Amino acid sequence: MESKIYNIRSGEDYLFVREYGDSAKPLLVMLHGNGEEGTIFRHQIAYFKRMYHLLVVDTRGHGHSDYGNEKLSFPLLANDVVRIIDFFNEKEAAFLGFSDGANIALYIASFYPQYVRKLILLGGNTNPEGMKKTVLIGTKALYTIQKIAGCFSSKMRKKANITDLMLKELDWEDKLNDSDKETLFVIGEKNVITLEHTLKTKQMFPNSQLKIMKDATHLLMLEQPALFNKWVEEFLQKKKRLNE
Repeated sequence: MESKIYNIRSGEDYLFVREYGDSAKPLLVMLHGNGEEGTIFRHQIAYFKRMYHLLVVDTRGHGHSDYGNEKLSFPLLANDVVRIIDFFNEKEAAFLGFSDGANIALYIASFYPQYVRKLILLGGNTNPEGMKKTVLIGTKALYTIQKIAGCFSSKMRKKANITDLMLKELDWEDKLNDSDKETLFVIGEKNVITLEHTLKTKQMFPNSQLKIMKDATHLLMLEQPALFNKWVEEFLQKKKRLNE
């Protein structure tokens, strides 16, 4: 089953979306991480495209989507995703969010809860301190280099703003609301986000569960796709509330 390609307008800019499956089926939206594009979910696309109406988004400034003239922020990226769902005349979706994509889904759950049916969150964090110390130091160093290079290159300036989504733009933890949406947190045993931070975030979702994948890193959906897809399928098809 091949994808249909859309360039959907959000403000003055266009967002690149791949659509799979039957629009009569439940909607599943896939949101990738920082500096990536939707194709990172290739194993999940192949597995879920016959079960769901699947929308795979290249978020603003990533992949084939426009960057635009506004500074990248999670409110802006979340609003883009909501516009995409409206474009397809859908009312609500399950969201599969990885890393920054999980953060976008967290923001949507808090500020656009009517769009959310269920959440699968992989390696998200609600503030920079959720990253392990060595990862945070490396991210800050990368941002500094890109920021300096951005004085001479618009391309590097945009890259710095993308990296900044993991730093100063990740400042809305105290603005988030608790959510009763059914949520599955999945992290790798060797994740770049600390377990303590994931457990703290999970407290905001009383109807949630956490699965930890052994011998997996931040990129667990690429490393162990069969197991990950099984967990996601079981969660999406489960009818009763989790209360775990």
